[in-house]
Amino acid sequence: MNIYYVTAQHKLHPQSHTVASPAGNELKIRLKTFQLLLLLVRARGEVVSKEHILDSIWDDVLVDEQVIFQSIKEIRKLFRGYDVIKTYPRKGYAWIADIEEVSSPHPSGNTEAIQDNHSLAEVMEPQPSLYQRFHSILKLKNVAIYMSLLASLLVTIVAAIFIFNQTYQENSEAVISGSLVILPAQNELSDTDHKWVRYGAMDQLIQRLSSSDTLGVLQADYVIEVMKRAGMPMQHYTQEQIGQIFQVSGASFIVQMKLTGSTRDYRLIYNFYRQDGVERGAVLDNNVSAAVDQVAQIIADKLSHSPKIDQSSYHSSFANEMLANALELIQEDKTAEATSLLQAAIATEADNLTANRLLAGLLVEQKKYSEAQELLNQAIAKATLSTLDNELPRLRLWQAINYAQQGKVDYTNDILAQAKSEASKLKDWLLLAQIAEIKGQMHFHKKEYSQARQQYSLAMDHHKVLQCPYGQSNILIRMSQLALAEHDLAMAKNTAERSLHIIKQRELSTLEPRIDAWLAKIRAHRSTEEH
Repeated sequence: MNIYYVTAQHKLHPQSHTVASPAGNELKIRLKTFQLLLLLVRARGEVVSKEHILDSIWDDVLVDEQVIFQSIKEIRKLFRGYDVIKTYPRKGYAWIADIEEVSSPHPSGNTEAIQDNHSLAEVMEPQPSLYQRFHSILKLKNVAIYMSLLASLLVTIVAAIFIFNQTYQENSEAVISGSLVILPAQNELSDTDHKWVRYGAMDQLIQRLSSSDTLGVLQADYVIEVMKRAGMPMQHYTQEQIGQIFQVSGASFIVQMKLTGSTRDYRLIYNFYRQDGVERGAVLDNNVSAAVDQVAQIIADKLSHSPKIDQSSYHSSFANEMLANALELIQEDKTAEATSLLQAAIATEADNLTANRLLAGLLVEQKKYSEAQELLNQAIAKATLSTLDNELPRLRLWQAINYAQQGKVDYTNDILAQAKSEASKLKDWLLLAQIAEIKGQMHFHKKEYSQARQQYSLAMDHHKVLQCPYGQSNILIRMSQLALAEHDLAMAKNTAERSLHIIKQRELSTLEPRIDAWLAKIRAHRSTEEH
């Protein structure tokens, strides 16, 4: 007895691990992807967790959740034009198309063809009323009435297909999750009045868009860090280099802008990159900021988000050329030069909160705690009165780090609590992950291992919203360190290897020396215990 499934007009054959198209053609599909497809279909609408998928399909290898995303993408491509999988953020996936299980004693004969036609008719049946109308038509002897009803039926079916396709397209736009990356704008205007556009337009677009429960908008300075990991220049980058952003980050939507035209007659060309393609367009305006706001509205419509276009004008902190240059110097580890530029930027623009934050961070790293604290106190006072609400929790984070490095734990906890509350309102998943990691480290150093584990797990959850491989691999190293402190060598090794797998798979070369050194330390501990 041969069992196969009919769903979304496709036939799934478990014995041969094949999928047949509505036309009867065998479609190419990887074995693991087919196994995942079968797992979802057999769950019949129930949500299947990512953990269960990994344990069931990839139990023989050490992989991360990225393999699931890739296979889900392959399945959706295979069933292009049909709404078959629904994503439940932080929970898993469910197969939502109708399913017919068919038993056939003749898997390759005419009997199967007859049964297939019958099952396909049932799967294609839009609703009982249409099915009844179809049978009533067969009983009619009057040809004119028959043709009239048949035409009516065809119009109904065509309308249903159109509505289905429209709904599918709308749902496809809404399933975007992970992180949204806005790249520095390319500026083809040669005059000095528009030098601010490279980072200023980028930051304006970022601030106009808001994060959601499933999608995080990365802030400008973190985007520059991601570009560095991807080996990507700040200007004149290629499409292949943009593709590398997907590899090293959790990006699901990347925006590239290019300003052309002439003064008061601007053309802002945009490219929206997804892993399965690119969409291009342009907006025209006599004001650059207004053109950027138009692009923000287009993105918001695609993501089903509401842009924060509630100000008549917008002044970006990154419009300051000295700050923009300092940001690049920080990524090149040229601390002294970056410090000088930021000090100059603040001297000319004292209320530039981003410049204040970046300089404070450099001062903390240089252990100039008093100087950093004075700067942070002034900046936080200004931030409480500013409309740039995203800067306040970030300033508090550096204030907490500054206190923590001086051993002032009580101050640190209070400030982190404030920063967490403010970041939660903004749904700033990266900042929330950083806060949880710092709290985890504080518990770890106090040997409060249970509390440390809770904070690390919380940080991991936030990184998973962004689908950030760098953040996840870093937290796995923290968890491995925790396991070793608890003398669980097996767990320490397993967790470190999970981190190493992500690092290798996603080409996170900056983390490789750290994980290699840590694995060597674990091996040394094991060798010591054995002897």
